[in-house]
Amino acid sequence: MNTNQRELTIDETSIFLSLHRANEKQMNEMFEGIISEGGWQLQVIEKRFKAHSLEVDKKTMVMILSLADGTVGKCANFVDDIAKICADKNINKISFDDFSKKIYPWGILSF
Repeated sequence: MNTNQRELTIDETSIFLSLHRANEKQMNEMFEGIISEGGWQLQVIEKRFKAHSLEVDKKTMVMILSLADGTVGKCANFVDDIAKICADKNINKISFDDFSKKIYPWGILSF
């Protein structure tokens, strides 16, 4: 792990596991629920990924929102970092599994 990376907190690990277990219907309901409760940051994350021409699943976007503590600047930093990693690895579609195994296998960035 490099010095800019950190391990997940206990709360982040709990969210990660919940997302991992969620099926598509549950994930769609969760995603829409977060947005309807004022989680407009998810829409920002989604639009920023589209600007980078990356297709990303809802689980990954919710995890980024959690990791960034809902802070738009941190969300943007995560998206931009992921876009750079994807460009380096020639990836244009990211699943939650890819997020944990190909993007941040050794820890997440600390912003």
